[in-house]
Amino acid sequence: MDALRAHPKQEVLVAAGRQKDQLLRSLIPLYLARALDVEVTSGTTSRFWGELGVTYAAPNAAKALRLHTGFAQDTKKGKAITSKGIKYVESALAQLNASDA
Repeated sequence: MDALRAHPKQEVLVAAGRQKDQLLRSLIPLYLARALDVEVTSGTTSRFWGELGVTYAAPNAAKALRLHTGFAQDTKKGKAITSKGIKYVESALAQLNASDA
């Protein structure tokens, strides 16, 4: 949550998480945590969105990453976003920014 509050695109990230895109919802916490030394699991993802008022069950987070290979990889500390995942999140953010303009 601290990484989200400190991010310059905080509002756009939250708006993106309110979309129906489960892959995007699963990737945003990984996107925010990439510079932090924290473990991100599907449970962490579910709690993250829960604090923002978005219902997102942990099994859905795990399934989205399992079905869309290449966007995240397994590490000793759980999942980590890949460059393909970063591009996906940033593309979605750019589309949201463009639709708001």
